[in-house]
Amino acid sequence: MIFTPTIKDILECRIDAYFNNKEYSSTTLYKYYDSLITGIKGKRCLYNSKGNTESVNGVLIRTTSDNFKIPITSLNNNQLFPSLEADIVFVFTDDYGDRNICHWMTEQLLVLNYLIDLLTYLHNKKNDVEDNHSLVSAVSPVSPVSPLDIKVVINRHPRHSMYRIIRDYLSKIPYLDSTSIIEMDFEDGSLYQEDILLEYKGLKTKHCFVGHAIKNTLHTIYNGWNTLHQRLVLYDSNQLELYSKQNTQQCNHFYMSRRNLLDPTKKTNTRVLDNLDEISDIITGKGYTEIFTDELKTLEERMYLFKKAKSIVCELGAGMHNLLYCSDGITIYVMFQKNNYSWLQEYFPLFKQKDLTVVFLSGETTCSEHNGNWLNTPWTLNLNELDVLPSV
Repeated sequence: MIFTPTIKDILECRIDAYFNNKEYSSTTLYKYYDSLITGIKGKRCLYNSKGNTESVNGVLIRTTSDNFKIPITSLNNNQLFPSLEADIVFVFTDDYGDRNICHWMTEQLLVLNYLIDLLTYLHNKKNDVEDNHSLVSAVSPVSPVSPLDIKVVINRHPRHSMYRIIRDYLSKIPYLDSTSIIEMDFEDGSLYQEDILLEYKGLKTKHCFVGHAIKNTLHTIYNGWNTLHQRLVLYDSNQLELYSKQNTQQCNHFYMSRRNLLDPTKKTNTRVLDNLDEISDIITGKGYTEIFTDELKTLEERMYLFKKAKSIVCELGAGMHNLLYCSDGITIYVMFQKNNYSWLQEYFPLFKQKDLTVVFLSGETTCSEHNGNWLNTPWTLNLNELDVLPSV
């Protein structure tokens, strides 16, 4: 591991390495020099300067197996679909990190701090001719270009509910132009820019940065998450008020419902509450507005909804990471099955940090079968548990 306090040191490092900065919680930044990134058969492949695939771990970088591995020269010599060249490429995860808001917030969202560092450093140097010449020489000695030549690569096909969230967060980063955001289809490495298919497959770069925050949990995420949100260009409170009047349904008490996930086309509800419809009807009958968080259209809408909430009813799940947007001191009612208690405990630091009043409504597992994750077993909630839920 290499520790460095400045993004300048990271930029000028000419070896494959990784960097750690405690200010950003348990996040690290991996840098690969003279590398190529592409996609093959749904997997993201990152080749280092020696032509070998790189894998930081089994989650954040889904590199190909040996059966898929191809020589880097065959990609470089592909005349029909040449690789796009960029001096600096910043890569986000292709699988878990854009599967749902839980994985995005803990695995990738804090990595934006590093990207902001990088963009800020380049922006501050762009008008300094001497520093520009030095930086360009360090980054791309063969074919110098502007030091602002940076591409940010995201998955072309994340889970539907995550596409807008990821794009919205990237749009709030200072100095990041929308044309610098490149979407990659991991089936074949095809590249898109603002929905326009480019005549390239894969990117070649002198400096490839891959964010890594898999060690983050709700024990460590809070400070880094707050740091990030102070650096993004977000709406202030007055703008959010105006935005809400134009776009957001007013509701101080709402129910984060998973009922829409019963739709088989969603293909996301792997943990089924057997009496979900009946439970949902009782909750809404008590005056709580039913909200489907995966259908919220914008980041502003999501932030305002949770910031203005006074009480929230929810089911234990990834969507509870949205509670990070809540104001302090509100009341949360959490429905969960008893065999998921260890998972529920992961949210205890968040409850404490935001001084939430939390009421637990526990149910019973009805079947031991699951989808490979022992947490995702069918369960039921006794209707009497909802007696503690006040009408609003």
